Amino acid sequence: MGGNRVGGLVGIGWDKSIAIIDKSYNSGNLSPSENSNWSGNIHIGGITSYAYNGAQLYLFNSYNSGNVQGNSTKREGFSSGIIENIDGTSLVSIINSYNTGNIKNSYIGRGIVLFSFGTIKINNVYNMGDFESVTVKYGIGEFKGTGYTINEAYYKNNDNISGSNITNEEIIGKDLDYMQSEAFVTDLNNNLSGINISEYIDNDLLTEFKTTTGYDLTLSKWTLKDNIPTLIY
Repeated sequence: MGGNRVGGLVGIGWDKSIAIIDKSYNSGNLSPSENSNWSGNIHIGGITSYAYNGAQLYLFNSYNSGNVQGNSTKREGFSSGIIENIDGTSLVSIINSYNTGNIKNSYIGRGIVLFSFGTIKINNVYNMGDFESVTVKYGIGEFKGTGYTINEAYYKNNDNISGSNITNEEIIGKDLDYMQSEAFVTDLNNNLSGINISEYIDNDLLTEFKTTTGYDLTLSKWTLKDNIPTLIY
């Protein structure tokens, strides 16, 4: 499916747009269209491709389980489990969310975020997807500049890959056996008590969210289902 910028839920957030995504997921496999006339590279994210030109994206309690394939026969692919690219003017929060989709056939692949040049806040996330035929890869993501706040970001390190281009003790590699265990689920649930939602989204937006949806934005708990730590909706 898709053209040069593909997202499982949102293609592109741009021009000062604001999106709050809660309790949502993509389970479909994502790949570029061979019929696209686009002359550049392919950019694919399991949830969204690109936050651009002052966009704000707030992602809570959500996940991608679909495989993300970047390369086509014509173009090199840049692929990520959650979001592909955040430009220097945009703001993204990824809270209490995860990726289990495999990153496949891509020049560059990341588990959560491919490149962040803007402001990104991450807390209580994990990537358990495999990397297949990926040339340059990180378990979590690549962060440029200083506009990042990262807490409790886990990735599967059975393949001895690095979590990121930066050194950060909150980017944590774990083996698959642990990530498929009740102990990991307990850790994910215990982390919730240390998350203040208002640190990751403006209070005015929280009020608007409740007015629009009729419910408060809260953090979902975790359970183990078929050896996958899963959010309870």
